[in-house]
Amino acid sequence: MKKKNKADSLIYSTQKSVREHGDKIASAEKEEVDSAIKSLQSALSNEDIDDINHKIEHLTQVSMKISQQAYGAKQQPESSQSASGEKTDGK
Repeated sequence: MKKKNKADSLIYSTQKSVREHGDKIASAEKEEVDSAIKSLQSALSNEDIDDINHKIEHLTQVSMKISQQAYGAKQQPESSQSASGEKTDGK
């Protein structure tokens, strides 16, 4: 039961991240996320604990990748500005 709750929570949070940051995520990654979610949902319906564990791990890795893209896109302009600032300060 705990694994099913963990899987459901992971699916929900991943879908939410895609909705919120979809414009910063490449379409290939979105497709990979969709595939991983469908795969986990299928494993949940089959109730195979080993398969569920494997699919949770895969979706977690995919989810981390899209999070890095989303937050990396936010931080790049900031780091560029600070790098520019450092160049102008270092006379």
